[in-house]
Amino acid sequence: MKSAAAAPTGGAVLYEKVEESVAAAPEAEPVVAYGKVAEKNDSGEVPAEENFEYRDAETPLAFFCPMLNTDADGNLSFSFTAPNQNTTWLLHALAYTPELKTSKITREIVANKPIMVKPNPPRFLRQGDRAQILATVMNNSEEAQAITTTIEVFDPMTGKVIKTHKQTDQVAANGSAIAALEVEAPFDATSLGYRAKSSIAGYADGEQSLLPILSSVTPVIESTTFYLAPDSTYYKKELPKMPADARVTMQFCENPAWYCVTALPGIRKEVDRTTSSAAASIFSAAIADGILRENPNIATVIQQWKESEQTDSTLTSMLEKNQDLKIVLLNATPWVMDARSQTERMQRLCLLLDRKEIDAAYTYGIERLSKLQRHGGGWAWIDECDEASYWSTLNALALFGRLRELGYLPGNVKLNDMIKNAIVFVDAEVAKDFKLYPKSVYPTYVLTRDYYKDLVKVPSANQKVYNATISWIASRWRKDDVANKALDAIILNNNNHSSTAREILNSLREYAVSTPQYGMWWPSDDKYTGWSIAKISSASIALDAFHAIEPNCKEIDQIRQWLVLQREAKDWGTSVTTADVVASILTSGRNWLKPSGATYSIKVGKGEILPDHTEAGTGYFRRNINDMIIPGVANELAIERHANHPSWGSVICQYRGEMSEIKAVASDAVEVEKRFFVEQSTEKGKKWIETTDIKVGDRVKIHLRIRNNRDMDYVAIIDDRAACFEPVEQLPRPIYSEGICFYRENRDSATNIYVTHMPKGTYLLEYEMFVNNAGTFSSGVATLQCQQAPQLTAHSAGAILKAAAK
Repeated sequence: MKSAAAAPTGGAVLYEKVEESVAAAPEAEPVVAYGKVAEKNDSGEVPAEENFEYRDAETPLAFFCPMLNTDADGNLSFSFTAPNQNTTWLLHALAYTPELKTSKITREIVANKPIMVKPNPPRFLRQGDRAQILATVMNNSEEAQAITTTIEVFDPMTGKVIKTHKQTDQVAANGSAIAALEVEAPFDATSLGYRAKSSIAGYADGEQSLLPILSSVTPVIESTTFYLAPDSTYYKKELPKMPADARVTMQFCENPAWYCVTALPGIRKEVDRTTSSAAASIFSAAIADGILRENPNIATVIQQWKESEQTDSTLTSMLEKNQDLKIVLLNATPWVMDARSQTERMQRLCLLLDRKEIDAAYTYGIERLSKLQRHGGGWAWIDECDEASYWSTLNALALFGRLRELGYLPGNVKLNDMIKNAIVFVDAEVAKDFKLYPKSVYPTYVLTRDYYKDLVKVPSANQKVYNATISWIASRWRKDDVANKALDAIILNNNNHSSTAREILNSLREYAVSTPQYGMWWPSDDKYTGWSIAKISSASIALDAFHAIEPNCKEIDQIRQWLVLQREAKDWGTSVTTADVVASILTSGRNWLKPSGATYSIKVGKGEILPDHTEAGTGYFRRNINDMIIPGVANELAIERHANHPSWGSVICQYRGEMSEIKAVASDAVEVEKRFFVEQSTEKGKKWIETTDIKVGDRVKIHLRIRNNRDMDYVAIIDDRAACFEPVEQLPRPIYSEGICFYRENRDSATNIYVTHMPKGTYLLEYEMFVNNAGTFSSGVATLQCQQAPQLTAHSAGAILKAAAK
């Protein structure tokens, strides 16, 4: 391998890269023409077209199993056939003896030819695109050569040449030239063949590739959503005009409050062996058990869900349902396991119908707490801790206190005795701490201790803690956020300060926003961006405050309405907080889960929409309504009903349109804007300038500006790419905007972006492309869709990009 060796038949000439130089081929080598050894004719020349083969543009894997032979002196020789590619190969060799003495060597081997041609086609073209495809012609010899280059576009099915270009260039030694051919993507083909060949007397090199022709007509999805407030009897909305060939789908959920039932964590699996986990196990099971006891019809509905077809079941993750309405297949997203976990959790709700399963959850939790209770009555964090933990004990008491408040605490003597002992422990710890730090306040302790005043009397020493904490809350509650104001109101109301508690409720009203469609919420809670259910929890605490202090006020159902609507686009997870939120919604205000016998009528276009099938409980149905829509006009949607709960629905229009003619369409929930910026040099350095005036070699930054009016989980963004672009960064990587991590991956014809949790806000996503080819290209649209709720979608406008030659 110290000098160049002749390539075997079918391969390229191999040269070892030794000390950063390429060894010249010895004169005794046979001449290599077009990748194969050719024989000279009578005149001593190699025929220009003999045995010519185009190599494929894709570099294959070089796999070989050589026979290793040594001579009498131990010199090893072997041969192999390299794939027909002008490239650099890396050769690794490892030798070892029976005693495991080893030696290794690594060499770079260059495979090239005296002349070479390398086309630079795009990955694809769209119908109607015009691309100027360049091919670089290289003279790898030590003397100038007159190189003839032929470029052809052909039909790969028949081999018929569609277009050809031939040119001869005088190329200097070790120099290069450019050959170009303009290709127009036809509308009646799915692919084109492209090949380039450069030749001189005795040598030729050629490469061919397949250019996929993608449709310039792209799928478009647009949606009109609607929300009905509780007690609303009539709703009317004008739908946008729809193309005659559109597929129009109607979705309607008559009672989405039932989706809160499907959000119940139910019977928790053992997560760890801590006090918090044991208490959470009891809490989740007790919440579900208590809600079922108070609403016997839930058991009937859950049984119906269980017996229904899996593809049409409410106990199926929203990520797995309605795949035909989504812009990306579930298997192409990062959320396959999330969908399976959600479906499994929802199907485990059927275990709530089994009394043995409920009792087993109680037994497990109580036994774990019994093993973790220490001297003095407190609970340790884990088994390995010998001392009781004030934090763990207070957290467990807070959960059990909430169950006592709801009337859901299991009537277990052993559990009640442990709770009493734990209260004594917490009282003692707080009294001891307050003695050392008399200026401290303990709102969490007071809130938790209030649950048990009738069970264990508050000691006199701890009454001082109460007085100091309540005085502190009364003097500074105005500085708190929504959740803490609500907790302040609950504490003050529990301790005979009802007038101040009502004053806090009035403050909460002032900072809230209310609409008939969406209910009541607090925009100041938009600061919660990290924890998906944090904003939900804050509103739930406010709901508890209104329910405890003014149980008949109108705000209760308004807050519940907003909370229920959040379930449309969000997965609430399996935390204890989720169980508490569901309990707050279902145990306050009017009972929205009772069969109301409500009737409704939905009319659009040509008449009334009659569902083929509705799901139990939710009353959800979806139906194709093409037969009801009058194409080309604005159809009117009208709904009449009598109900005491909210409802939601949507009309989804799917059609195919020319990319360049598509206009940006937003929804009530989200908007997407796509812009192009080019890096240009100025006197002050490089600067990004917004423009569509691009040329080959430009570095272009794609801006996707997203305006999101509500929290969403599992959001996918598909940005169809113009064929002239090539990603600067080929590997997947995260994009950060406003503290949120978006995962970006490049596909051949699009850039896909995924985010698991996208709070309300405005986001700017950026990624860069190189302009690879000159010509005229269709720039695709960027489509955003919530995969949890496909009706929440928007897309940008399409455009035509003209890229100039360099």
